[in-house]
Amino acid sequence: MKLTIGTISEVDYQDYSDLMTIPYLYNSLADDLTASGTPLPDVIDCQVNGSKNQYWTLTMTYPRSGLHQKEIQPNKWIMEDCDPKHVHQLFKITHITPELDNVVVEAEHITALLNGSTVADTIQLNGASAQDLGNQILNQMQPQREFAFDSDVNTVSNVNIEGGQQASNLFIDPDQEGDTATQSVLGLFGGEFDFDNWNIHHSSRIGHDSGIKVAYGKNIKSTFSQDKNIQNMFTGAVFIAKYVPGQAIAKSDWTGWATWQSDYDSVGITYMAGGQVSIYDCPVEGQKVIGTLQNGMKLHLGTIVNDGSFTPDGKYQINTVNSDGWYPISSSDGGGWIDSKWINFDTTGAYAINDVSGTITVKSSNPLDSEGKGSRVTVHGSAVVAYKPGGSIHVYYSPEIGPDHYRIPGWTVSNGQVIDYDMIERNSNGDLWYRIGPHQWLYGPHLSLSEEGSYRQYSNSGYGYVKDGAVKYHFTKDHKMVSTNKTVIKHGSQKKAWKWVGKGKHKHKVANGSYCKEKQKKVKVTAKKGMSTIDKTITQGGKTYMHTSHGWVSSGSISYVKDGSVKPHSFDDFLNKQLQDHSKVEIYATPDKNDALNWSIPNGESFQVVNGHEAKSGDGKTYIEVTYHGKTGWLCEDDIDDKNSKINAADADKDNSDDTDTNYSANVDQSKKEVIVKVGPLYANGFGVNPNIDSVNTVDISGYFKHDDQDLSGQQSDGSFVATQADIDQATEIGKNYLIEHRYGHMQVQTSLDYQDMSDNDQDFTQLSLYDYVDVSFPDYEITEKAEVTATTWDCLAHVFLNVTLGDLPTSYEHLLVQASEDRTNEKITSTRQAIARSNSFIGAVHHALTLQGSSQEQAWENLMVQLGDAQYVTDKKTGKQKLELGESVKVFAKHMQEMANNIDSFDNFLKSGGGGMLEPISSDGSTSWNNVMAIRAKNNDGSYMEFNGLGLSFHDIYGNPHALFGIDDSSGEVTGNFFVDQAHIPILDASHINTDTITSLGTINGVLHVENHGISIAVGDATNLLNPSQEIGGLSLDSPNYTLNLGSGSVNIHDKNSGAITHIGPNQAQIGGRNVVVTSSDQPVLGSWIKQYWRGPSKYWNL
Repeated sequence: MKLTIGTISEVDYQDYSDLMTIPYLYNSLADDLTASGTPLPDVIDCQVNGSKNQYWTLTMTYPRSGLHQKEIQPNKWIMEDCDPKHVHQLFKITHITPELDNVVVEAEHITALLNGSTVADTIQLNGASAQDLGNQILNQMQPQREFAFDSDVNTVSNVNIEGGQQASNLFIDPDQEGDTATQSVLGLFGGEFDFDNWNIHHSSRIGHDSGIKVAYGKNIKSTFSQDKNIQNMFTGAVFIAKYVPGQAIAKSDWTGWATWQSDYDSVGITYMAGGQVSIYDCPVEGQKVIGTLQNGMKLHLGTIVNDGSFTPDGKYQINTVNSDGWYPISSSDGGGWIDSKWINFDTTGAYAINDVSGTITVKSSNPLDSEGKGSRVTVHGSAVVAYKPGGSIHVYYSPEIGPDHYRIPGWTVSNGQVIDYDMIERNSNGDLWYRIGPHQWLYGPHLSLSEEGSYRQYSNSGYGYVKDGAVKYHFTKDHKMVSTNKTVIKHGSQKKAWKWVGKGKHKHKVANGSYCKEKQKKVKVTAKKGMSTIDKTITQGGKTYMHTSHGWVSSGSISYVKDGSVKPHSFDDFLNKQLQDHSKVEIYATPDKNDALNWSIPNGESFQVVNGHEAKSGDGKTYIEVTYHGKTGWLCEDDIDDKNSKINAADADKDNSDDTDTNYSANVDQSKKEVIVKVGPLYANGFGVNPNIDSVNTVDISGYFKHDDQDLSGQQSDGSFVATQADIDQATEIGKNYLIEHRYGHMQVQTSLDYQDMSDNDQDFTQLSLYDYVDVSFPDYEITEKAEVTATTWDCLAHVFLNVTLGDLPTSYEHLLVQASEDRTNEKITSTRQAIARSNSFIGAVHHALTLQGSSQEQAWENLMVQLGDAQYVTDKKTGKQKLELGESVKVFAKHMQEMANNIDSFDNFLKSGGGGMLEPISSDGSTSWNNVMAIRAKNNDGSYMEFNGLGLSFHDIYGNPHALFGIDDSSGEVTGNFFVDQAHIPILDASHINTDTITSLGTINGVLHVENHGISIAVGDATNLLNPSQEIGGLSLDSPNYTLNLGSGSVNIHDKNSGAITHIGPNQAQIGGRNVVVTSSDQPVLGSWIKQYWRGPSKYWNL
């Protein structure tokens, strides 16, 4: 009998022929497992238990008098099925328990061998998949086994596994509650394990939906555990969130910056060494540069605003950039904000920006009229290039004046060429342009609409009578409207060429004068007369043609006097309809007609402008800032429908009588009283209608909740706070998500079906396998839940399940609360940053206090003491008025502040002396966030940065290209690195991995360089003169066991270590074995001549 092991087959659940009838016994894994082992036909009972993500176990009862009882010993192997899907599996015998007449044999699935393999070394992987980790475990474990691992789970994770753990734990240890995931395949990547002999399969979902249905109280008898789960099912919850209001901060989007109320009677002059100064939209973090100014410009400035001051209404604290004082610039000079160090201001030039609110509707104009500047409309037609004979015109990317108004390189259209257009626009200069394709425009004055080949076409509608004899036309491929002709045959009045004349004998033939031969003649085709619909109009050469249901005819060939006639539209009517439905207007990058954004908005589009901007341009026009489909630009007042638009200037903040930069009271609850937001009960979908079923608990969602300190709508007249509508809406949304994520209203399934339960059901439970899904209904609640088979007991002899355990599906939350949690975390980080910023603001306030005198300075110190908690306002019980209680005297406090400011200034100067840069956390998705940090990036002002992550350390230039990488190349997986230093001391250099082809420049090496490999050593800078060993010549020395070669700048020396012979080659002589063989001190320039001069032998032996 041949057996197949190692692969889970595709089971045909109608055919169980692969199932084993009895277990087989093998001595070891070295046996031929494809052949039958020792059969155990007298086995009494054999069961296999399987549990989710656990190894299979086998329990077998065998008679003590059985044929092979003595052969059944620990560490031997049994082959048996686990269920119809997992057949011919191997189990190692671990325990044998004798009983009265039988022995009970316990065995573990072969994958339990992983319990006996250890992973001694740590495993650290960055951005690894489950497949990566599984491979690493199998490769590192000792002793090695023949297991194979595969996974289809695509998520990635960082792996940091300590050494000294068993391989089995590193695969199947489940995740636990807590902030850190269990360091195992299952803990890090989730999913489900399927064990098939030597093969370990890992998948996000192993089983399938079986379609089997069971009912609680019918197929599932009441069990204590299931009843308890039903009782503990919540269908709804009351949600509470607690917070302490913080001080509202004036941010960059605060609407009061552009309309700052002040007396602008101060005049300042801009100055900066570089020649230009920048102006900003506000004085706080998030500010944007809105222009630059030249040196020496005069500005009307308002009262200075210092760090730590409040807005005129006292609601928002102002934390200025760099803790500097900032001046607001008068709107007459353009508005904006300038650092007091430079006195810079808004340089929008010819326009000034104001805050506005309201509703606007776009209105396009007829571009064929001179008033239709900036409007474009869809109109189809043909035109002829009429520039100059032999010339050509350029194609432009955009017709509007701006950055995109340029010629498309290499594209011109020749004079006389016929072009088709689909849109017309009149730009801000009043020039007409025609579009021949997307971003392809031709200058209108260089086109002719009257020359041959040009025409104008538009859709139309009408109903009229085509007159009798109306000529039928057709439109040719070369854009010409011509009459439709046909060829006819023309005869004379007689059909014969001769005729008879005379009578009797005088009768004879003569030529027939009325006879004429057949002739071909072209005649015009006429259209069918009668009532006909009209759907299109073409105008060409001053004549208009209508397309009817019978073809093209001239407009004069149609009558509209009969009943039911409908006269078609004129071109003007058509154009007005197109302007309404198929036209657009241009918007501009700035309030300047010569700065087109090349972005248009359809006619009739409406915008709700909230805290928007209005600009008065130098051309006398007013522009409104709008955003359409992600593009923000300025819409000219000429393109706004006055009848359907209403724009109002934003209400100015209430002016403070002093208009000073300090002494505003913080608008925050000084008692720090906690605010509680409560909503609910909220119910899961389908619940909340039957009190007999509903069950509600209380959930604190403060950890997900984030109050907006900028929202002051909850502040009461006494300064305290209550929950705002935004708080309630947010808590409600979090609560709804909480109900979904925590499966409120879902029954927790935890029960089991025995053989009797399954027998009472008319469905085939032998189809089931571990991890499969079944439907469990709870009739009393009208709920049906999906449940997963989490454990099975298989009767190997009867081929049935004795027990099937059902449990909840694998936990796969929708994680609707993750973003709220991350926002909360980021809020804490932001709060920390703001605290740091406020510390800078605090130092600015100290500096400001030091510049004051008298009572103003004392008041400033008292304000600072309140901020630090060194003083507090209390209410006098008798008078009801507030008074300030000081923790120390103002004088002592001022001294401490003076010392602290001096120390911080010194440290600040130290920090500012270095290069600009900052540290950024980089999360796994590449964003800047402290959530799931994968790298730390030190960023420079020019955009370059140094990054440290699990792959190593690298420098990236301003284009993002990596350099000087130490670690793992994430594209190839190879260890790599570049090292750039001015000086380096390297005692030992392992050059075994150096690829000489990659060495481009070595630079200068001071000292001696030694290289050794395979018994040969090379010394650079450490060679001696072999003829005079006391003389060091530097140079290069190559040494082996038999020879030494020294190379100096003026000589080559070779030393035979065995014979002691030395060969020397110098500038003037050569020696071999200590004897001169060549000396160039002779006056003979040729070696042969020198030899002849000193030759003493017979000349017959000389032949040079």
